[in-house]
Amino acid sequence: MSGNFHFETRPEVDVIVYRHRADCKFIQKEKDGRCRCPKHIYVRLTRARISAKTKSWETARQRAKEWADDHDPVILRERAREADNAITPKLIEEAFDEFIASKQAASSNPDGYKTTESKYGTMKRQLMDFLHVHDQGKPEAERVLYVHQITSPLLNKWMGTWKSKTYWSKSKKRDNTVAFFDHCIAQKWIKVTLDKDRGNPARGMAKIVGKKDSSIPTLPFTPAQFKAVLRACTTYDLSLATVNQAEVRGKGRRLHALCNLMHWSGLAITDAVTLQRSRLGKDDRLVLYRTKTGNPVTVLLPPQIADELRRVPPGPDAHPEYFFWSGKGKRNKAASTWQKTLRRLWKLVEPALDLRDRDGKRIRPKSHMFRNTFAVELLKKRVSVDHVAMLLADHPDTVKEHYYPWVPELQDLLEKEVKRSWDDDVPIILPDVDDALQRTVGQA
Repeated sequence: MSGNFHFETRPEVDVIVYRHRADCKFIQKEKDGRCRCPKHIYVRLTRARISAKTKSWETARQRAKEWADDHDPVILRERAREADNAITPKLIEEAFDEFIASKQAASSNPDGYKTTESKYGTMKRQLMDFLHVHDQGKPEAERVLYVHQITSPLLNKWMGTWKSKTYWSKSKKRDNTVAFFDHCIAQKWIKVTLDKDRGNPARGMAKIVGKKDSSIPTLPFTPAQFKAVLRACTTYDLSLATVNQAEVRGKGRRLHALCNLMHWSGLAITDAVTLQRSRLGKDDRLVLYRTKTGNPVTVLLPPQIADELRRVPPGPDAHPEYFFWSGKGKRNKAASTWQKTLRRLWKLVEPALDLRDRDGKRIRPKSHMFRNTFAVELLKKRVSVDHVAMLLADHPDTVKEHYYPWVPELQDLLEKEVKRSWDDDVPIILPDVDDALQRTVGQA
């Protein structure tokens, strides 16, 4: 008798000789250890008799134990638990490569993925450099080579080497680290636990502290500052020692058109410098998709800005399909090249840009300030948050968080609405309520 057996408790299993051969001389119980007849496993609970496929008593007893273990529910559950917790050791560098590859596979926006690849590639390089220094002089057994060897205290030491200063940049890097180790747990490169952090060492890293508001780089240009920036564009060519060379001729006019484009469209610099000419319609309307998120953008440009954009002089490596880009290489590299140009431009602005955040801390000008200006100016004109979010291809909550604090007029508007509600009904004063309650109790 054989088959699948399921027991609530461990079954009683014996080894027996079902039938001795006729010439067997060891049929007595006290001599059966010397018997070489075929052995069987006998399960008393179900009266099952299973061939042990051996004539050796020792082998038969070992197989009986293995059979009992294979049908013991307690042992089976423990084996399943051990299998679930089993990990495959993974080298840190290989884990990063596979994590980045998974991000690429999941991305529906190839251009936006390049930013993600650069972000995690930088994190990989920084962590590997830190571990290289950490492992110097240590024996092989003590070196941190695999992701499951990384601990929260070690990550805290690594965080102490970060050059990021602002709350938001450090918080984002910490979040990216958590995402990486979550991926490692999902791939069973790190043992999952029943703890709140599920065994993710990055979740045990110290929390980033600081003021969120003062760290958000959402400072807009004032109208006077923006005009000063445009004036500086007209002097850009003269500021270059290589003014007669073809590669810089007309750079100031291109820069002037780019600044106007970002200011009046709200486009981030990557989208602006890689903008295709076909994206600007005859009706002066821009229709495109954001590189970062893939979200659609539709925005109408002032006629004079659209005309300037159409007349922008081509650069030495210009592509006929683009306003500012050669069409070669990566989009983020094209943005980086223009960022260098803007950093030179900021130095030419007169009067010099004196930029301070909401706490009065001095900050450097950035290209994203054109986008900030576009959003803040719309909010000041009482365009709804939802509509501003649509124009920016962003989420309304992001618009509220980043741009509301720069529009004090909105708070004034809200206070006026509160005051208007006072005109309809007489405000209820708490002492009046107490008197009314006392009269009601007295009448009762």
